[in-house]
Amino acid sequence: MNETDSTQQLDVLYENQRGITICGAVYFSGKSLLNFDPAPWVDGNSKASPVNIKTATCPDPSWEWAWQRWYVDMNGDVDESGWQYGFSFAFSNWHGKPISLQSFVRRRRWIRKRKKTEYRRDDPRLMTDYFTISSSYAVHKSPTHTQQNESLSCITDEDEEEISTIPSLLHALQNSRIDREKLDSLRKFLQSASVTDKKYLINMKEKVLKSFVYEYSCRLAKEMLNERSTRHVNSEKSSFDLENDAIG
Repeated sequence: MNETDSTQQLDVLYENQRGITICGAVYFSGKSLLNFDPAPWVDGNSKASPVNIKTATCPDPSWEWAWQRWYVDMNGDVDESGWQYGFSFAFSNWHGKPISLQSFVRRRRWIRKRKKTEYRRDDPRLMTDYFTISSSYAVHKSPTHTQQNESLSCITDEDEEEISTIPSLLHALQNSRIDREKLDSLRKFLQSASVTDKKYLINMKEKVLKSFVYEYSCRLAKEMLNERSTRHVNSEKSSFDLENDAIG
């Protein structure tokens, strides 16, 4: 992400492809990338992106798109479609026209601006699949990038059973594909788990919060945990006072 201030931000995605020669003609595709190449889509910091221009969303409901769609950045030395060609992704000698024996890979820069918007805690977007992200690319480890391969599988009907134990909660968080499902799982746990499990969860707070993708979702989860922690402390204090009164 470049061009940023308190109310606007320019999101950047790079599309990467490698060329293969078939019957004397060169064909470029993201599926032709090798193990040491970057992912088909990377962000402005050259890190593998789990989303592309079709699946990317704003990070949380406090943002909305200022531009209706993504645009190819036509600045600099690029061809008529915005592509830059090079010998390898590891080198920065990019040029706007394919050169024989020097244009085995290509990339182009996509940009889209978003802006801050007013929102309420009960924003209806929080009750939809607003946080959904998906990717058809299985991120692999290479010298160019390393990213943990996370499961994006959907929760099945069997997984939607009562979440009342620590293992069942962790399983639900790991297999939920969107933050809204994770918040629902945490809410179910706090409603049905035993006092002992809830007390133990407080010690696992950081691990739970790290499972969320977006900062806004993380804040909501943190508020839920803090509220539960406060109730637990007040409950223990009340029990202690009752015991002292009985003894007195």
